[in-house]
Amino acid sequence: MMRRFTPRSVKLEGMLLVLLCLASIIAFLPAYEDILRIISGDPERSYVILAPLIAVYLFWLRRSRLQLLRFRPSYAGFVLIVLGASISRIGYHNDVLAAWHFGSILVLIGGMVTVYGTSLVVYFGPALFALFLFIPIPGGIRQYVA
Repeated sequence: MMRRFTPRSVKLEGMLLVLLCLASIIAFLPAYEDILRIISGDPERSYVILAPLIAVYLFWLRRSRLQLLRFRPSYAGFVLIVLGASISRIGYHNDVLAAWHFGSILVLIGGMVTVYGTSLVVYFGPALFALFLFIPIPGGIRQYVA
């Protein structure tokens, strides 16, 4: 049996989701600023600008699955937040920028999973995976591939 959406439940879920996403972005703002600094200084990394657009497009393709999502708070999201914060901290203190940026995006995804549970990953996995394209590839790896 499908649950009926009431304006109050949708509003509460949406507010919680926006709150957690904004909190993760504000908490890791230096990492996001560093990503923007990197891509603005190197034209070869301009592909990173397309990553959020690709994620939004993939989400838009799966928008019909929104009605399948339920408000199911999950500890898996909390685990992703802690794991992402740990990876980000280790990356920052050891000067591994890819880890620093990876951790910040993992915390953002963890915030979303905290609200909607693991079904979010099942329904919108490609869109969430596309967010990781926002991480600039380190120069050594980029040159090795080229």
